[in-house]
Amino acid sequence: TGEPKAITQSHRNVLHHIASYTNSLHLSAGDRLLLIASLGVDAAVQDIFGALLNGASMCPYDVRRNELGALAQWMAEEEITVFHATPSLYRYFVAALGEQPGRWSFPKLRLVVLGGEKVVPSDLELYKEHFEPGCLLVNGYGLSESTVSLQCFFDMAYENAGGSVPIGTPVEETEVLLLNAQGEPGQVCGEIAIASPYLAPGYWGRPQLTAAAFGPGPQRPGRRIYRTGDL
Repeated sequence: TGEPKAITQSHRNVLHHIASYTNSLHLSAGDRLLLIASLGVDAAVQDIFGALLNGASMCPYDVRRNELGALAQWMAEEEITVFHATPSLYRYFVAALGEQPGRWSFPKLRLVVLGGEKVVPSDLELYKEHFEPGCLLVNGYGLSESTVSLQCFFDMAYENAGGSVPIGTPVEETEVLLLNAQGEPGQVCGEIAIASPYLAPGYWGRPQLTAAAFGPGPQRPGRRIYRTGDL
């Protein structure tokens, strides 16, 4: 989508993020987390350290070298409990399942976690069609500057009444603000900003860009804000 900004992160922020990820997803040593994200993106951090820091199993699968159609059989054999992917890759995966209806089931799978792109109502319908009744779908949303900022959980009984899928509420120690032209929190309309003690330190080698995007939070002592530039 453009030139990478080279966002830096800290061990402290990763530990906080994985603690939040662990608590919200109830990760434990018995879980087996699928790793299909590129190691160069922050989604891989969730899967790698979400597994290793909980004594769980990390199960890497290379979708570039192996056929996506073989992923279903591999997941069933490996008894994957947490599937984490972008919505685009998820759609290709369930399309492959649709070509072999009734062949694969995933009784151990308890979470389908989507993030990195917009989730649409048809994604929910595909989830209901292809996964077991006890499995939940998680819509995670966030920027690399703040990692995951919001999460929303859905079960098989959820009925989507509108034309969009909710992205949920802020995760622990994260607040979403709407700032007016003076940089003060507004009520209805404004620039979207994220307040948290665990924002990225900034952009590598780009101090001016860092100063423009990150700063002290209004009326939020000890919390920096990240200004997204979006209304």
